[in-house]
Amino acid sequence: ARRVLGKHAWQAGARKEPGFARLDISHHRRLTYYEVKRIEDEANRVVARRIPVKISQLDRNEAERRYGFQLYQGGEVPSAIIRVVEIPGWDAEACGGLHVENTEDVGMIKIIRTERIQDGVERLIFAAGSAALPYVQEEWMLVRRISEKLGTPIEFLERKLDELLEEVKGLRRTVRRLLGFAAKLRAEELKELPELTINDIRFYVTSEPEDDQEYVLKISDELLKEESPACFIAAYGDEKPRLIAIANPRALELGLHAGRLVSRLAGKLGGRGGGKDRLGQGGLPKRPSGDELKKALTEILGKPGSG
Repeated sequence: ARRVLGKHAWQAGARKEPGFARLDISHHRRLTYYEVKRIEDEANRVVARRIPVKISQLDRNEAERRYGFQLYQGGEVPSAIIRVVEIPGWDAEACGGLHVENTEDVGMIKIIRTERIQDGVERLIFAAGSAALPYVQEEWMLVRRISEKLGTPIEFLERKLDELLEEVKGLRRTVRRLLGFAAKLRAEELKELPELTINDIRFYVTSEPEDDQEYVLKISDELLKEESPACFIAAYGDEKPRLIAIANPRALELGLHAGRLVSRLAGKLGGRGGGKDRLGQGGLPKRPSGDELKKALTEILGKPGSG
């Protein structure tokens, strides 16, 4: 890792298990795919060079003079005599554990994944030798399954994926356009419903099964274009029901606070919410009907001094 990332990459911890191992290193950002590949390639090159591992007992001062303080990457050794494990021309570290006699004994090294365990520390999780084979096979089988599902040879998978992503982007643009049209139609429907005016503010209240905030916001944009005081309130989504209230500037001038209104509405309906003067949001245990939402609203704003 130090050869690839630089001298700042210092060992911050390590652990070895029969099936895998981990190495924590100091690094200022997440490792990229190419950095991980370079580290893995570099490690396997050292293994393939079949370098004999040298183990010696040295006086602490002599060891520090010869190798520097990077000896203690695995932790300081409280002893006047230090056991140094060295891969000549590559690395040396003070360690009292078991080690191979030659780098080739390690076998193939496979980095399984990386994690950001805290600010400035990256964790490499890897396997070596026969323990690495199942991870390689698992990745290979995953690629084969994807290839079969897409009906595309493995060598063309990346190109096929790029094509699919472009297609998805195009479909999303189409969906957004259709969403805009649907929102306009829904807004017109709400305008045709009997008016609900409280404290000189017109309230547009609706319950929408679609779990799509963008759709709800587009309806709000259409309804709150008017100059007169207005507020849009919607309960939407069935899996995780949400509540939203948006007030236009004229409604704010009359003292309406959308965040406080949502807090009271959500509380009345068994949920929680809050927000700022123009926008309030909350969560509900279940989506109420439009009539239930209107009833709760009138119970709140019908009280003297409410709103």
